[in-house]
Formats: sequence, C-alpha cells, structure tokens
Amino acid sequence: MSPDICEVCLKSSMLCPACQKIVDDGSISELELSIKRFIHSIKENNPSIQDIQVHEVIDSDGIVTILTGKGDAGKIIGKGGKFIKGLSKDLGKRVKVLESGADLKSTVQNAILPLRLLGLNVLYSQGGERLKIRISASQLKHSPVKLNEIIKTLRLVLKRDIEISQE
Repeated sequence: MSPDICEVCLKSSMLCPACQKIVDDGSISELELSIKRFIHSIKENNPSIQDIQVHEVIDSDGIVTILTGKGDAGKIIGKGGKFIKGLSKDLGKRVKVLESGADLKSTVQNAILPLRLLGLNVLYSQGGERLKIRISASQLKHSPVKLNEIIKTLRLVLKRDIEISQE
C-alpha cells in the first residue's frame, strides 16, 4: 500500500515538504498522486466513496491499472462508469480497476475485459508455475486492448509468469 498524502496536498497543486519527500523518495509516483487527487476531488460530492483504498497503481504502456481494496472497484468506476471515464480522460490512458484479494479467475476476467475468458490453467514445471489464459482469437482481432498490454499488466498485477493462448 502506498503512503498517504495529506489532505492539504490532495486539494492543492503544490506539495508540503513531507509529501514532497514521499514523491522524491519514489514511495509514490506522480501518476499515483494524480489518481489520489482525482479520487479526493470526487469524494467531496459523493459520500458513498469516502472510504476508498488504493493499494497500488500500475502503469503499463497504454493501460493504468488501479488495485483497490475489496469492494472499492465499483465505487471508483462510478455509476455508468462516470468516474473512471473522467479519470481516463484526465490521464489520457485507458484505466482498469481491479480489487486486491479477489480470486484469481475474477482478477483475470476483469483484467482482460472486454475480452471473454475461455479458460484458466495453472501449469506446473520444474522452473515454477505459469498461468495459462485462454481467450478467443476472433475477439482479440477486434479488441481495443493489445495482447502485449494484457500480458504486461497481468504479470505486474499477479506477479506470475503468464502465457496467453488464442483459440
């Protein structure tokens, strides 16, 4: 979980010395700071999202993945995708929201959206375990998400070796 930024710094474009030190140390990235500021700005008018937890922000090429606390993904996305569309527009990148602690299948399904998961296998070998994700080749051709972005994001989120099979 990333360190907290004080309330004053979340409202301001400037950072106090303590929060600036957190950014300078690399404990929190500029991207994560932008996301925390965006979430803070929507909290003021939306009391239902007061307790959102952002555990990690992963920037992989054209996709920003936000790992949240259990039950917080829907709150960040907002009704009809209202909040996530605004965040995506602000960042200029696609944004995916995944819940920490969700089961493996749900995490993979949400990470590969809009593609449909055909199957998920854990392959064991002497070199360790590898996750094989089976998706439809025809869906991938029409998907706005590139295969290498999916693989990179899942490797960072799951911290496992990933193999994608197109069927």
